[in-house]
Amino acid sequence: MPRQTKPAQTVKTAQAFARPEQVQSLNESAFKALMRGPRLYTDGMSAFGGEMLRFAGHRWRQDMELGQTLAKCHQWDEVTAVQQDWSAKAAEDYLAEAGKLVELASKVTTDSWQSLYEAATSVATETSADRRATARH
Repeated sequence: MPRQTKPAQTVKTAQAFARPEQVQSLNESAFKALMRGPRLYTDGMSAFGGEMLRFAGHRWRQDMELGQTLAKCHQWDEVTAVQQDWSAKAAEDYLAEAGKLVELASKVTTDSWQSLYEAATSVATETSADRRATARH
């Protein structure tokens, strides 16, 4: 069974590691990082959605051109050649787009979590330095 910690013990433990002004400073850093992460995530997802819409418009135009080109064909071999070209181009487009979306998703994830990582690293570094300074005195 886990050991029960009394509130007074928790306060004494916290006071042993950080002064109130340090805690306030750390809270401000953490708060800024917490607010930056979601904004970066929202911006990234907006770019992701914009890319999807751009691609959908591009493919829509390609599909419309296919219909117009097929309407001009007079022989079956022309039809099959046009369809094969269209299929190959569509496959290339979708593969390239998948790569773009993976890159965007990776950037969104990295950017939105980076601020939290930096804040946590900063807090850990400051806390460690403060402990060493306190131990020397």
